[in-house]
Amino acid sequence: MRGEERVFTVLRPGEAGARAEIVLTQDDVRQVQLAKGAIASGITMLLHVARVPLERVEELMLAGGFGNYLSIASAIRIGLIPRLPLSRVRYVGNAASLVPSSACCPRPSARAPTPSPRASSTSRSRPTPTSSKSSSTP
Repeated sequence: MRGEERVFTVLRPGEAGARAEIVLTQDDVRQVQLAKGAIASGITMLLHVARVPLERVEELMLAGGFGNYLSIASAIRIGLIPRLPLSRVRYVGNAASLVPSSACCPRPSARAPTPSPRASSTSRSRPTPTSSKSSSTP
């Protein structure tokens, strides 16, 4: 303990090339617990809503800086990510460039759905000589 904080010394200076002492605090453990809960529940909910069983997941991509410093085997072991074969999990770095534009932006040639003939909208209707007499204002 250092003061009021619980500390576990992982490496002392000089051990395994450490330039300074590397410690693990109770707050560090708590932050991992919170991240694990958020990520694991997000994945579980996404699979549930999409009605996709885990067995059908072909690839899990770990994105961003967080994914780059994560041991896939350790993430699986602590339940941060689902138990998938290591060959189906990979790092992708900045994933923003991986999203195809068609996933978020409609193609210019895409047309809006045609309204049903039964649908009516006052903003589209224009008085005609035969209907203007029946559409009087109160």
